[in-house]
Amino acid sequence: MKFRRIAAVSATLLGAASIATFAPAAHAATSGQNTLTFQLSGAASLAIAVPSNPSAVSGSVTTGSVVPVTLSNSTVTDNTGSLLGWTVTADATTLTDGASPAHTIATTNLVWLTGTVAAGTTGLLSGVAAGGGGAFGVAPITVARALANFGGGTYTYPATVTLTVPVNTYAATYTTTVTQTIA
Repeated sequence: MKFRRIAAVSATLLGAASIATFAPAAHAATSGQNTLTFQLSGAASLAIAVPSNPSAVSGSVTTGSVVPVTLSNSTVTDNTGSLLGWTVTADATTLTDGASPAHTIATTNLVWLTGTVAAGTTGLLSGVAAGGGGAFGVAPITVARALANFGGGTYTYPATVTLTVPVNTYAATYTTTVTQTIA
């Protein structure tokens, strides 16, 4: 009979151990969480690339004649990660023929017109637009801009600069330097 009691006690203990092995503990987790942190840094580059110099264009010295120069695409790249926005401006030097004494044409006779701004594969057009353009003169002209919280990535735009020939213009080849600046 001792054998039966030992066997019964052993069977009871084994059964209890089996149940404990397969039953989940009262405090077992049914889900878990991980916190992922991504530290993104900007490339610290806010840059503009302007097209090559266009070929010389010809026009008449007749007062009021309009002589346009079409510029290929300029490219703005904002990889700063700041999303502070940016503004591209353009300014021009007085037109001169280089003679001695020099003949000049005031920059107020030059007008800038920005074409359509296009987003590259890394840019979005939201909050990015062409500037108002206008006649050169005392202050630089706004060419293109991105509002705060926009403008990350790459953008392109063409432009046209037009000279309206003023009264009493000397017939010569005039040169000006147009500088685009991004800030």
